[in-house]
This record gives sequence, C-alpha cells and structure tokens, in this order.
Amino acid sequence: MDEKKKDFYNYVDRMHKKNEEVHKLIEINEKIKNGEIKKLEEWEKVRKNNDICINTLDNINKNKELYYYNLKREISIKKKKLLHLNFLLHDIPEIIKKEKEKYEEYKNESYNKIIKIIEAIDDSYDMNNVDDIWDTLKEYKEKTENINSDIQKIYDEIILLHKDYNQCKYKYQDLNELQNNRNDKLKKISATLQV
Repeated sequence: MDEKKKDFYNYVDRMHKKNEEVHKLIEINEKIKNGEIKKLEEWEKVRKNNDICINTLDNINKNKELYYYNLKREISIKKKKLLHLNFLLHDIPEIIKKEKEKYEEYKNESYNKIIKIIEAIDDSYDMNNVDDIWDTLKEYKEKTENINSDIQKIYDEIILLHKDYNQCKYKYQDLNELQNNRNDKLKKISATLQV
C-alpha cells in the first residue's frame, strides 16, 4: 500500500511539474503573442502614417499641378493682352502722324484765310466806309480767334495722344517684364514637378 501511495504521489508530482511546464509554455507563448500583436499594431501605425504621407504628397502634387495650370492660363491671358497692346502701340504713332498732318493742313488754311482777309482790307480801304471796315475787322478777328482755338484743341489732343502712347509703351514694357518673370517661375515649377 505504501508503494502504491508513493507511486501515486510521484505521479501527482510529475503531473504537477508538467502542469507548471505547460503553464510556463503558455505564458511564454502569450508573451510572444502579445509582442507580435504590438509589432503588428506598430506596423499598422507606420502603414497609416505612410498612407497619410502619400496622400499629403499627392495633394501637394495636385496643388502644384493646379497652380501650374492656373499660372499657364494667366500667362496665356497676359500674352493676349500684350499682343493687343502691341497692336495699339503700333497704331498710335500713325494716329499722331495723321493728327499732325491735319493740324498742319488746318494751320495752312488759317494762314491763307488771314492773308485773304488782309488783302480784302487793303483793297476795300475807303475813308467813307470806315464803319463797315471796322465791322469786317471785328468779324475777321472773331474768326481768327475761333481758328486759333480750334488749332489749340487739336494741339492739346495731339499732346494727350502722345501721353497715352508713352503710357501704353511703359505698360507694355512692365507687362513684358511680368511675363518674363512668370515664365521663369513656370520653368522652376515645371523643373520641381519633374523631380
């Protein structure tokens, strides 16, 4: 009976030891499992961060492309304006030339009229007719003043046209410089997008 008890106790001890070993193995496996879960969680965080970075880079690239497109469109509009302004600049000297020709023609006509008036006064000089001559002189004086006023207006218009021409010329130069700056920016953006 003692031998059986002894065997039984030995068996119980062995089972207890095996049970402890199994529990230790379970604990080790649990630790390994928890470690793997932590690694997976960290990898998931890294993956999410990578996704965020990729989305951010995609958004940055989309914004750059949009900016590039808008800049290109703006440059195209400015180019059309520059071409239109260039046509105007070419027309203004011709307009000024025509106005000067008109002014010269008008001036010559005025001088001719004045000479005719003087000749008419010389021809009709008669002491009995002094009042008529005086009235004629007044009339001619008034006409001369009107002619001079018209000449002055034309001259003022020519000066204004000349000022407009100069302003347009400077605006054209400014716009041209702006376009060159925009082209430089566009090249830089294009180079950045290609990288």
